[in-house]
Amino acid sequence: MDKTEEILSFLNKSDRYKVLDALGEGVAARVEGVFDTYLRRVVARKQLNREHLENPDIVQTFLNEMVMVASLNHPGILPVYDALLSRDGDPSYIMALAEGQSLHQVMEMDPASGDCKVIPLGQAVRILTKIAETLTYVHDRGVLHLDIKPENVVLGQYGEVTMMDWGAALVYDKDKYTQTYKAVAGEIKVGGLGVESGDLLMGTPMYMSPEQLQNKRDQLQPTSDIFSVGVLFYQMLTGQLPFRAVTLKDMVHRICNDEYDPVYQVNPDVPLTLSRLCDKMLRKEPQYRLQSCNDIQDAIEDYQRSAAGFPTRSYDMGEVIFREDDPSDYVCIVVSGTVSIRIGGDEQENEIARITANQPFGELAALTGLKRSATAVALEPSVIRVISREEIQSEIDKLSPWVGGIVTALTERVINMNFRVLDLDK
Repeated sequence: MDKTEEILSFLNKSDRYKVLDALGEGVAARVEGVFDTYLRRVVARKQLNREHLENPDIVQTFLNEMVMVASLNHPGILPVYDALLSRDGDPSYIMALAEGQSLHQVMEMDPASGDCKVIPLGQAVRILTKIAETLTYVHDRGVLHLDIKPENVVLGQYGEVTMMDWGAALVYDKDKYTQTYKAVAGEIKVGGLGVESGDLLMGTPMYMSPEQLQNKRDQLQPTSDIFSVGVLFYQMLTGQLPFRAVTLKDMVHRICNDEYDPVYQVNPDVPLTLSRLCDKMLRKEPQYRLQSCNDIQDAIEDYQRSAAGFPTRSYDMGEVIFREDDPSDYVCIVVSGTVSIRIGGDEQENEIARITANQPFGELAALTGLKRSATAVALEPSVIRVISREEIQSEIDKLSPWVGGIVTALTERVINMNFRVLDLDK
């Protein structure tokens, strides 16, 4: 053997993957950590359990999972590297090793009841954002996950959120799925996928949508995954499932028929905006839910939007911004310049305050809907940011309900105090 052959000899090994440790086992398959002796790296191998080799439906479903996951290329999905058939006829595939903790572990979840630790609000929103981004990609390629739950979400140490276990996944739109191959392979059949049995019920019941529980697999749409994401988000925010039951039968009945306690009632620290987002994901009828994961991302962006997104208006020196008794349908914030607040008209001798950069004015009237109690005049060329009353209310909804209640109560007390002062001056 010459030197070159010696160097390349390791590529001729028949036992390329050396088993290191068991990572997990489900009903149909097990996952092991293995060492790739060719590429000198630790990867994961998912292998179908031998007792299922005589069941064509389970074998086909396993192969469907392998092919579907291999077709997806996104940071939130582990890449597939290889597919194997052992000497004994056991199918398996090799994928990247997920490093981190499952959301199930982070929440310290009780698998029987679903009770768990509440995830801090900022972290919960970040996790939801990552999941929505991944599912937007997946749905755009014609695939549904259909088993979204804390065990199948892995949080990495660098902020990664990886969606695991695609064993229940389904191609819901063959045209979209095939489209992923057209650029390199032209028109081909649907990725080599076989047809599974139509009466399979796959997934985890406590996270499944009503239509998924009713065994309509061939009719499922992205809205089914969105329902499951809603259950997961509810659990992160409240520490419990929206639909709680002791038996599987009762759980299915509750998901399909019963209402749940809104997030903000279970956890008063959660902003109304996020509680309502959960409501939109958890509606019973698919047509009334959010229709895409893009809608989830849009809702999160609205929640996180700062005042910098609101419009501005420019005023010349001496120009009136609003007058006493005008409707109070917006709040003003000075971006640049100076504003004089006056009572009894717009004469300068009636000035009661001067407002400069980054300070608000007109907020009390706008929060209560009362007419303006003073006149605002620009003392120099000024730029004013304008926030409508509806937008202010939306921003208040982003606060915890009890904080919003404090804001409203303080506003009413300040206005009552102002009226008393005015009465004393008469």
